Amino acid sequence: MVNMAVEIILQCAGVIDIFKLLPVTHTLMMITIVYTFAIIHYEAVELKNEAAREFKYPVYIIMIFGAMELIMYYIRDFKKTSIFLPLGTLVFIVVLIWIQVSRFYDQYVRKQKLVYLQRMANMDMLTEAMNRNAYENMSKYLDEQEIELKTTGVVLLDLDDLKIINDTYGHEKGDEALKLCYQCIRQAFKNEKNCFRIGGDEFAYVYHSEEKDQIPSCISILNRILKEKTRDFVYPLSILAGYAYYTPDTDIDFKDIVRRSDTMLYRQKRRKKVVKTTELETSLSYMEKHPADDMIDEVIFNEKKYQNMTLDELCRMIDLISPTSDNYPYIVDFRTDFYYIAPQAMERFCIPKNAFHKVMEYHREFVYGPDYESLKNEFNDLLSTERCSHSMEYRWLDLKKRPVWIRCKGYLVRDDEMNPIYMIGCVNEIGEKQKADNISGLLGEAGFREYINEPVPNWKKGFLLRIGIDYFKEINDNFGMEYGDFILRETAACISVCLSEKQRAYKLMGDEFLILDVTTDDTKEADKLFTKIKDSIDEFIEENDFEVLFTISGGSLSLHSSENIEHSKVMKLTDFALNEAKKRGRNRCYTFAEKDYALFLRKREIAQELRESVRMGCQGFAAFFQPVFKAENGKLSGAEALMRFTSKKFGMVSPAEFIPILEETGLIIPVGRWMMKEVMEKCKLIRKLIPEFKVNINISQVQVAKSEVILDLVDEIEKAGLSTDAVNIELTESVLLENNINTQHFLKELKRMKINLALDDFGTGYSNFHYLSELNPEIIKIDRTFTANAVADEKEYYLLKQFCEMIHRLGLKICIEGVENEEEWTRIKRLKPEYGQGFYWGKPCEYVAFVRQFVDKAQKK
Repeated sequence: MVNMAVEIILQCAGVIDIFKLLPVTHTLMMITIVYTFAIIHYEAVELKNEAAREFKYPVYIIMIFGAMELIMYYIRDFKKTSIFLPLGTLVFIVVLIWIQVSRFYDQYVRKQKLVYLQRMANMDMLTEAMNRNAYENMSKYLDEQEIELKTTGVVLLDLDDLKIINDTYGHEKGDEALKLCYQCIRQAFKNEKNCFRIGGDEFAYVYHSEEKDQIPSCISILNRILKEKTRDFVYPLSILAGYAYYTPDTDIDFKDIVRRSDTMLYRQKRRKKVVKTTELETSLSYMEKHPADDMIDEVIFNEKKYQNMTLDELCRMIDLISPTSDNYPYIVDFRTDFYYIAPQAMERFCIPKNAFHKVMEYHREFVYGPDYESLKNEFNDLLSTERCSHSMEYRWLDLKKRPVWIRCKGYLVRDDEMNPIYMIGCVNEIGEKQKADNISGLLGEAGFREYINEPVPNWKKGFLLRIGIDYFKEINDNFGMEYGDFILRETAACISVCLSEKQRAYKLMGDEFLILDVTTDDTKEADKLFTKIKDSIDEFIEENDFEVLFTISGGSLSLHSSENIEHSKVMKLTDFALNEAKKRGRNRCYTFAEKDYALFLRKREIAQELRESVRMGCQGFAAFFQPVFKAENGKLSGAEALMRFTSKKFGMVSPAEFIPILEETGLIIPVGRWMMKEVMEKCKLIRKLIPEFKVNINISQVQVAKSEVILDLVDEIEKAGLSTDAVNIELTESVLLENNINTQHFLKELKRMKINLALDDFGTGYSNFHYLSELNPEIIKIDRTFTANAVADEKEYYLLKQFCEMIHRLGLKICIEGVENEEEWTRIKRLKPEYGQGFYWGKPCEYVAFVRQFVDKAQKK
C-alpha cells in the first residue's frame, strides 16, 4: 500500500515517469523486507513472542528467496526470472505445513499425557485396580444420579488374614496375594472398570440390575478360581464377601448400600471367627479385669459357650457388673420375650421395673413417643435378618417425662441356624455434659451446676463473669482444630493465673468460660478482672510472636444467695450478657442490665407473635397507604404501601421494631408475599377510578437474597390483572450494596419485566452515584433527614439543590419525602421535584380511609 501510494504521488507530481518507477518500487520492497525481518527478529528474540518464534524461519525463507529473485532479475537485465521465488514459496509452504503438523502432534501428546495421568490418579499401582479416589468419584456420581442409584448394588470383598501373611511370609508375599486376588476378581466379575481397591485388603465391586441375580454365583466362581490358583501356595488365601442391592425403604444414598454390604461382610467374618474360637478364660475372670462395656467383646469370642447360658445366669451377670459402671448394662431374651436392665436405670428413667416380659410393649412407657416407631422397626429388623450387632441413638424419658438422648448398643447371640437367642449390651447417655474439660484442664458446666445448686450455699454474694473468644471459628478454620485447642488451653491458663483463691473457673461449651467470685457482688470488680485477663491474653499473644491475634468479650452478672438462684437462670442471663458484649463491638465487658434484658424479652415475644401471625395467615398485619402527589399540579399520583403490625400484647408496634425482627427470622418472606397480594388487589380497585394510579412496594434485602421475590412479584401482578407500569419497586441502598448473584438477577429481571425502580432513602447511606447510571431508576426518593436539614440550613439547601439538578440532568425524577408543612413545601418546591410525599399531604392510613380521604377527592377534582 505504501509502495503504491509513493508511486502515485511521484507520478502525479511529475517527478518521474511511470516506466521509471520500477527501481523505486524494488527499493521500497527491499526496505520493507529489511524492516519486516528486523521486526520479526525483535518480537521473537527480545519480546519472546511465541507466534513470532514459530513463524520467523518460514518468513525469513520467503523474504530471502524473494530478495534473491529480485537481485537475479537485475543481474539478467530484466529479461529473465529465476526459480528463487517459486522455490522459496514452495519451501515456505512446506515449513508452514510442518509447523502445523508439529502443533497437532504436540496437542496429541499432551492429551495422551493427560489421559495417562488421569488413569494413574484413579489406578492402584500395585494391583492395577481402580483405586479409592475412583471409588469416591463413583459414589458421588451415584448419589447425584438418583435413577441410576436405584439400580445399583455393592459387593465388598476382604482378603482374609493378610496381616498374618505379611507378618509370617513378608510383605512381598502379601503384595503377591493382593495381585492374585484382584486377578481372580476380574475373572469372576463382569466389568473390571467397576472393581476398586478401597483399602489395604479390601476391594469393592459396583454392579447394576442386570447383574443382580448373578452375584452369588460370581462369588462362588471367585472362591473356586482362588482355590485352584492357591493350591500350591505355602500360605492360606481366602476372600470373604458381603453384598447388598438398593432397597427403597432403607437406602437414601450409596453409603447406605455400602453399610448393609459391610454388615453382611462382618457377619461372614464373625462366622469364620466363631469356627476358629477356642476355649478362653472364664467369663467371671474376664469381667473382673474389664469394665461392663467390654462384655460385648467377651460374648463374640465365646459365642459358642454363651449359646447355652440360662436366663438366670445372664441376669446375675448384669447384677454383678452394673455397680462398677456409670452406664446401664442390659439383656433381651428372645426366647421368652424378656428384658432385664441394671437396677440403677430406674433412678434415672421412668422405667416401671427393671425386669419385664413383652419387651416392646413395655418400652412404649419410657421411650420418647416420636422415636418409638424407629425402635420398633429396628427390633423387627433384628428378628427378621441375620444381623448380629445393634447400635441406635434415640430418646428415653427421665423421671420428669423429659426426653434424654441415649445410645443403645448390643450384640445378638445366635444359634447355629442363625436364630436369635438373646442380646446383651449397654445403654449410655450421650446428651449428658462432661464434668470436666480435658483440653483446658478446668471443670465443666456440670461442676458449676453442682456447686450453684447446693441446698445450703456457703456464700452470700458474688458475681459471674462469662468470657468468650471472639471469632474463634476463624482460628479453627485458618489454623486447624489442634491449634484451636492450643488457644483454648492457653486462654484457660491466662484466666487461671488471674484468679484469686475465692474465684473458680469453669469451661463451658465451645470457646466460652465462666468465672464465679463469691467474695463480692460488685460488677466493677468483674470489669477489673476482665481487664486483667485481657492483659494476660495480650501478653500471651506477644510471647507467641503474634502468630494469631484474638480478643475476648465478657458479660458479668451480680449474684446474691438469698435470691434463690437456679443454674438454668444464671446460664441464661450470662449468655445474654456475653451476647450483648459481642453485639456492641466485641473486645469489651458488658454488665447485665434489667432494662436491656426486658427489651430482649420484648423482642423475643414480638418474634413469637409474628411467627404465630404468619401461621394464622398474617393476622395482625395490615397494609397502610401514604399518598404521593405530583408537584406541578398537586394531583394524586399514587401511594407507598407500608406494612403495619398490631400485637395482642403490645398494641401497634413500630415498623422500626418489627421489620428488623421479620428480616432476622426470615418471616419477611411470607409476610412480604402477603403484602404484595394485599396491595395489588387494592391497587386494582383504585385504578378503576384513577387509571394512572401507581403503588410503591418496598422490598427487603432478605427477600432478594433468600427467595424468588421476582417470581412472587410477577405472579401477584398477573393474578391482580395489572400491568407492570402500575407498580414501582422501592429498594434502599443497603440492598444494592449486597452485590451478589441474587441481587444482580433481581435487578436484571426488573429491567426485563419493565417494572419501574425507585431508589429509596437516598442520602442516608453511602449515596453511591454509580447506582444512578448503572441501574437507571425512574425515581430517586430523598429521605426526610436530608429534607429537614436542607430546610433548616442554607449550606444543606444548596447541597440538595445541586444534587437535584444533577439528578434531573441524568433524566431521573425526584420524590421529596417527609414534607410536614406548607412552609417546608414552599421552600422545597423551588428544587422542582416531580413528586412530594409526607404529613403535609397525608399520613399513612388503611385502605378504606385512604380511598375516602384521597381517592374520592381526586375524582371530584
